Amino acid sequence: MITDRPPVDVVMATYNGAKYLPEMLESLVAQDWTGLRLVVCDDGSTDGTVELLERFDRLPVHLVRNPVNLGAKDNFSKALHLAEAPYAALADQDDVWMPGKIAQMVERLRTVEAGAPDSPALVYSDLQIVDGNLNLISSSFYDGTFKSREANAIADFTISNHVPGCAVMVNRALLRAALPVPADAHMHDWWLCIVAAAIGRIGHVEAPLIQFRRHGANETGSGRPKDRRGWLATALKRASRPRDYFRERMIDTAKLAKGANHRLAAIEARFGGELAAPKRQALDALTNRRWWRRYGAICAAHSGESPVTDLLVALQMGVPSNRHALRPSR
Repeated sequence: MITDRPPVDVVMATYNGAKYLPEMLESLVAQDWTGLRLVVCDDGSTDGTVELLERFDRLPVHLVRNPVNLGAKDNFSKALHLAEAPYAALADQDDVWMPGKIAQMVERLRTVEAGAPDSPALVYSDLQIVDGNLNLISSSFYDGTFKSREANAIADFTISNHVPGCAVMVNRALLRAALPVPADAHMHDWWLCIVAAAIGRIGHVEAPLIQFRRHGANETGSGRPKDRRGWLATALKRASRPRDYFRERMIDTAKLAKGANHRLAAIEARFGGELAAPKRQALDALTNRRWWRRYGAICAAHSGESPVTDLLVALQMGVPSNRHALRPSR
């Protein structure tokens, strides 16, 4: 039980979000958390988003307008630099938070910190998947996809990310370590997760604390679904063009392998000298020159991908980067 209420910055990157933003703002007010501040970087909205935020006076708002469009990753990264509170919660402009989300996340984050606030820490919750009108699609993001709510190790985040950024809360120590986000990082939230896995601690809240809106214009997807409907049609389509399918699969896994190599190299470059022994061993296994060692490390992890993808990625992680650009057949 929380006996005090530390300041929390809600960090949001906006871009033409006026349609859904009012509902998100109402859900922040409903948190009833003293010391809550909204930090927003707007990426050149033209639909009234900025004007809406300028009129909003029910919470303190720190709004920065970008002179040029930065894109989702860099816009969020800029907003994270502006966070000053002991804890920062990432938020998307089009979701809705459940009442009590901040309280549950802070309580869990303090448990993960375990009396060591200078240790980087990150927590995330489950999410409900809803459509544009907030009609329920799935009661659990993790039950409906191959993403894992147990992801907390470097290997878990090597190939894919398991945590939508809007479900994340981090402490000040993690922001100090993770920022700036590397230029070649795939996304800001993925980078925060793998840094926390490498040098800090990760925890999760079982309950879904967000209505995660899927409406066709989102920047990121919802993960590989567990729904098997349509598998026969897909299998027949692949069987009709095996050569093209194989080439496309190799191109896709080559991209995953290249991204994995970049992430691991970035962790090595920034934190290699301070990794604890078990995490040093985990990183070494993932970068081992023998592909079966890499494959073993990936298979033992929560990769979020299929076993075939795990194998192909492990094989291609040993391929020189200039050979990753396989060309599709004409």
